[in-house]
Amino acid sequence: MAVHPVDGRMVVLHIGLPKTGTTFLQHQVFARAPELAFAHRRVTPEHERLCFDLRRYARFPALAAPFLRHRTASGLRAAAPRDPGTLLVSDENIGLDAHSLWRERGPSPESLAARLVPLAEAVAPLGQLRVLIGIRRQDQWLASRYAESSRYFDTFGQVDFDRRMARAHAAEDLTGPWRWADYGLVERAFSERLGAENVMLLSLEHLTGRPMRSVRALGAFLGGVNLRPAAVKKRRRRNARALRDNVWRMQNGAELALTSDVRDMILERFGPSNAELGARVELGF
Repeated sequence: MAVHPVDGRMVVLHIGLPKTGTTFLQHQVFARAPELAFAHRRVTPEHERLCFDLRRYARFPALAAPFLRHRTASGLRAAAPRDPGTLLVSDENIGLDAHSLWRERGPSPESLAARLVPLAEAVAPLGQLRVLIGIRRQDQWLASRYAESSRYFDTFGQVDFDRRMARAHAAEDLTGPWRWADYGLVERAFSERLGAENVMLLSLEHLTGRPMRSVRALGAFLGGVNLRPAAVKKRRRRNARALRDNVWRMQNGAELALTSDVRDMILERFGPSNAELGARVELGF
C-alpha cells in the first residue's frame, strides 16, 4: 500500500466488535486520555456524522464508495488534532451492527479491510491509518450479541439461538458477517491489507484479566499515549443483560442460556483459529 503518512501523526479506527468492552474503553479509558483526539458519536454532532459515514462506507455498494470515502476523509480531517498526535475514532458498529449476523447481511472482514486501503491513502497527510478490533471468546460473544439484538427481533429465543449455533458449527466455510467470528481470519484480513503493525486485536478476557498490561500495549499501539491504566483496575459492571454466568436476559424477559453442548460446539468450531492466533496475540482465553 503506497501511503506516506506524516511523522508523529496517526489515525486509529476502533471498529468494534460490539459486546467486547467497547463502551468501557470509550467512556472510561479513551475519553480520559487528554493526549488523544477522541471522536465518538456521543461527543459532538460532527462526530456522530463521522461515525455514521464510516458505517455507511463499510456497507454501501462499490458505486457509492468514492463519494462516501470523500465525506469520511473530510470528517477525519475536521476531527484530527492540529498538532502531531493521534486521532481515535471509536464506533463498535463499523464492522458489525445489531442486525448483521442474524440477517446475514453486512461487510465481511475482507471487504471492510479492502475499503480501508483507499481511505488510508486519502488520509495519509493526517497520519498512518491503524485499526483496533475488540474480540471476545466466541461462545460468550455470540450469546451476549444475540441477547442484546433480541430487542430488534420478535422471533428470538433459546431454540432459535441453539439452531443458529449448530448451523455455524456445521458450516465448512463461514460467509459474510459470520466471518468476523473467526478471529484468526480477521487478523489476517486486516494485516494483509494494512500491515500487521497497523492492526491490533484486544480480547475482553485479556483486558479484564491483565488490565495494566493490556492498556500499556494499547497505549503503545495508539502512538505512545498514556491511557491511565489505573482506570481499568476498577471493577467493571456486569453487562445489563447478563443475569449470571452463561445466562442473559432477552428483550421479552425470557432467559438465554449458553448450555455446555452449545458452548462446546462453538469452541470446537473456532478452536484451530484461536490456537493459531494465540501464538501471535495474547488472547486470555
